[in-house]
Amino acid sequence: MMHSMTSTKRPFTSTQFGCLALSLLLLASTFIYIYSSFLSGFSTKFPNNPQILSKYRDSHFRQPSNATNNKIHILSCDYQRGKWVYDPDRVPRYGKDCPFHRSAWNCIKNGREDMDRINSWRWVPWDCNLPGINPEDFLNLMKDRRIGFIGDSLNENFLVALLCTLHVADRGAKKWKRKGAWRGGYFPKYNVTVGYHRAVLLARY
Repeated sequence: MMHSMTSTKRPFTSTQFGCLALSLLLLASTFIYIYSSFLSGFSTKFPNNPQILSKYRDSHFRQPSNATNNKIHILSCDYQRGKWVYDPDRVPRYGKDCPFHRSAWNCIKNGREDMDRINSWRWVPWDCNLPGINPEDFLNLMKDRRIGFIGDSLNENFLVALLCTLHVADRGAKKWKRKGAWRGGYFPKYNVTVGYHRAVLLARY
């Protein structure tokens, strides 16, 4: 003899619901505690004061003595771990006359207020020195090569900053445009092309 059986769903009782809510509350509290401890460790490891700031200015950066030490130094350094430090003596790497700026985005040329303060911040890693980019050395390393940027407007800001920085080393640089590319720059002195391809979703590539 066969019997038909139907399953019935039992609703949450008030006791079960209370236990579930308590569990979620404890889990969230634990996460917040761990995360706040993590952030407090970051903030206390690198205090912001003038003495530490002077230690990390460009004139005090120490370079490794040879190529081997340089390689070890690069591999052992985590440039993502650090802090933005205010440095009133920092000099901008390029001016308002950079040809790669969009007119509407050229804050210096358009007279935005407190640009001196905005340009006075530098990224300082905790465990190593981070020298500023040398345009001549960079272009020599990239000689006869092509560099591609893919991304949205944020990446375009990175692109413009790089192009304007490199323009200091090659005043003959000019805008570059090719089918399929959004924009870019060409540096004839070094035969280096830097192109930018607009793609909000990198998966398209």
